[in-house]
Amino acid sequence: MVQREATVPLPQFLVSNFGPQDVASYSQAWSLIDFMTATASRRKKTGDFVLQLKKTLPGADLQSMSHADVETLLRHGGAVSLKLQAAAIHSCFGQSLAEFEAQWKQYVQTQY
Repeated sequence: MVQREATVPLPQFLVSNFGPQDVASYSQAWSLIDFMTATASRRKKTGDFVLQLKKTLPGADLQSMSHADVETLLRHGGAVSLKLQAAAIHSCFGQSLAEFEAQWKQYVQTQY
């Protein structure tokens, strides 16, 4: 997928909705999860990333919301959502979205 440049660019992917038949998007999503949890350090950063996103949603009672509702809330308003996610990636992983994407692609090329 990465070798063929068949991935959706991360800024677009983070705010896209894909259906249950979209195998390529699910593969991309799982490769991101694999990358984000491959080491203890990344697992901690990923946990921090999720917590930061939860804290940046004003007025949202995330404790009582389902995962699907939180995801919908995060994806609602693509530009705002992307800005929040990029800021959380920078804060938690110490990388710009472009740097994060490049490191993920490099990881995929060596692992798959």
